[in-house]
Amino acid sequence: MLQTLQRDGPTAIPLHEDYARPEPRNRPQPAPVGPDERRIEDMEIEILHIDECPSWENAEARTKEALNALGRTDVHVTTRLLRTPEEAAETSFAGSPTITVNGVDIFPSDGRTSDLACRVYPTPHGLKGTPTTEQITNALRPQI
Repeated sequence: MLQTLQRDGPTAIPLHEDYARPEPRNRPQPAPVGPDERRIEDMEIEILHIDECPSWENAEARTKEALNALGRTDVHVTTRLLRTPEEAAETSFAGSPTITVNGVDIFPSDGRTSDLACRVYPTPHGLKGTPTTEQITNALRPQI
């Protein structure tokens, strides 16, 4: 029913079917985005690191390899050098390198720190300064 305004108030009149538009069918609807959620297109991957830690370069390369394996070469990986404990305290830094998606460590631990220190990761080959490409791929997969 179409409502029209007249001097004495709104009146409902039937809309002629020749003018009616059919509802689109099978049109994909955008996924709902809550206040704490972002669309995949808005994914921000950042490598937090300190200057003295050489492992951040491997973390960056392996993160890009993982994104490639997941078919997400469109996602940009940035790096951020943390120079002070105050800068580290403002992030989810857990040692260098820390890989984050939208500001959240993809390898969460109780190790959040403001200390400018290197980080080690348990890998199939023992403790290493960077997770394997496969570990990063597995950590990113649910978020892609």
